[in-house]
Order: sequence, then C-alpha cells, then structure tokens
Amino acid sequence: MNQHVATTLREFIYGSPQQCQNLVTVPVLLPQNLQWGAYLTLKEALEKQLALITEVTQGGSVPDLMVTNNADLPLLLLDGEELAGAKQNRIVNTSILLPAHSKTVIPVSCTERGRWRYNSAQFFDSGVIMSSKARYAKSARVKQNLERGTGYDAQQGEVWNDIEQYHNVFNSSSTSRALRDVFTQQQGHIDKFAEQIPLQPGQCGLAVFLNGKLAGIDVVSGAQAYQNLHHKLINSYAIEALIDLQTGKAITLKPEELQNTITELTLFTHNLIETASETMFTPTGLGTDYRYTATNAMASALVWEEKVVHFSAFTSYGANQENNPKTEENEDLATLINRRYRNMVEQRLRNTHNVSQA
Repeated sequence: MNQHVATTLREFIYGSPQQCQNLVTVPVLLPQNLQWGAYLTLKEALEKQLALITEVTQGGSVPDLMVTNNADLPLLLLDGEELAGAKQNRIVNTSILLPAHSKTVIPVSCTERGRWRYNSAQFFDSGVIMSSKARYAKSARVKQNLERGTGYDAQQGEVWNDIEQYHNVFNSSSTSRALRDVFTQQQGHIDKFAEQIPLQPGQCGLAVFLNGKLAGIDVVSGAQAYQNLHHKLINSYAIEALIDLQTGKAITLKPEELQNTITELTLFTHNLIETASETMFTPTGLGTDYRYTATNAMASALVWEEKVVHFSAFTSYGANQENNPKTEENEDLATLINRRYRNMVEQRLRNTHNVSQA
C-alpha cells in the first residue's frame, strides 16, 4: 500500500460513536501533520461564485461536464456529489481535485433519466451525495472500467437502474426519476438522523455502521472541508437506514456495544493495510488515484503532494445486504476481517495501541 495512504489509515483518531436508530457513525479525526485544507469544496466554491459548472457544449454530453475553477485554490469534487440543473442532473463519478484557475471536462453520470432539456444555464449544488449502496456499485464499475482502460465510466444504464430501486422502495413520485426527488420526498425522515448525529469539533470524516455492521468510511484531509460535506454524507447513509426501518430489518446497538465499533474499525483499516491489492490510476485533475480491493471490501484514495485528500471505503455489507448471503466469511461484522490476518493484527494492536481507549 502507498506509504501516505497507509500512514493516514494508521493515524485515524476515532471519536465517540453516535447513534440514531439503526445508524451509528464514528467521527474520524486526523493529527495535524496529516491535514491539508488549502482547497475549496463544491459548496464553498459555488456559494462564493468562484466556480462555474456547465454542459460541455450547448447541445450537452451526458457523461461530461465543464468545470471552470476561478479560485486561487484547488477545487475538490467528492465522489458521488450531485450537480443539479442545466439539461439533467449529474453525479461526479470519482473524487476530483481541480487546479486553481483551470477549466476541465470531468466524468459524470446522469441521475435524472426523464429530462434532457435546460432548466438553468449552469449547475448548482443539489445538496445530495449519491446513496451509499448505489455509490458502492458505481465505484466498483468505475474500477473495472479503469482496469479495462476505458476511463472513469460508471455505466449509465446501471446508474439509472440503481436509482430506480430507491424510487421503487419508497414509491416516490418523480416524472424524471431523479435521484434528488427520492431524497427530497424523504427529507423529513432523513433530517432526524442529521439532528441526532451532529458535526464534532475537528471532525475530518466518519465511519458508518448500518444495523451493527460496518458499511463505509469517508475521510477528507481538512476539518473545514468536511464541515461542508457532513450533512450530505449522513444523508447518503440515512436513506439506507430508512429502507431497513421500513422493511423491519433495522437493528439498534445497545449502549455497551457502541465502543466495539472502534475496535472493529481499527481491525478493518489494519486489514486493508496488510492485505489489500493496490492499483494506481491518473485521475482527471491533480494527484494520483489509488484503488484497493481486500476481503469483503473496496477502497480508494486521492493523494496529492503526500496528503490523502479523500479516502473512502465500502464493505460488502454496505454494498447490498440482500446479495451477500451468510457464509463463513461474511456472517457478521467481525468476519469482514480476513481470518488469516485477524490474530496477527490483534497482537500488533495489543503491542502498539490501547484499543479499549481508542
């Protein structure tokens, strides 16, 4: 594993777990030497009118958008962030760090299959990050296409199919089958999760457990940047928690069980360091894109000038519980960890960390 990514994972600092019904988040903080916040998020750049996002031409192109960054700082677009407006809403196919004073065509996917006409001249921040399980599926397809040499293609038809599942579950009303409409119509329920899982001082990311099982992790290199992403990320997992509440599959952890999530997180990240296979790609914009595959997990890291600007990971549980029948390897959260390495990692943790106080 790239040394900067491995160092960052080892140095994650975990805050106290927060729970709302069947969703638990663990705040992730970073030591000061691993932080770098000299960039803008999508929300900041658009609010300050320092970024302009449009169709690539008047006629438009579904898999591409044009981003003009007029700021003196780079611009971070997070994997799965949605842009609304113009001829149809889109999501960003991968995390991208765009140079200051640049004009760049970026890879996107449509999240609104029933519209191909202008409703605004330029795009705005929709306030949505793609629902977490759909984002996992998209990321897996992007990795496959990168390995095939076909670029950051998320396979448009599959993206629409993923979104349609949410419309079906919630019986939503949307003439264009827009992802954003699902979130808007469930906003009252989603807001309850955000209210009970507030941003913590110094927080740079979060790990999320659904029904007691690790689903995903997102960490950026600066607390200010994360502040602009916290609500979106909570929402992207809250929509999944709502589905399980609606279908009677929700599990709430007991207070004495919450601290176990930190132990599992520490084991999970150490397992990635020890066992994950790594592939490296050149992304749109700045930095290097590292992709990882390990037992029951997939991760990625955007690295720029020795800093991990964005790290994300998903587990097979976070992908789709229905498609992961119980086996010896995935029957519960503990066995997300590769059994061959668990004893070795636990011994190392006993020697180097006081896990019970992490």
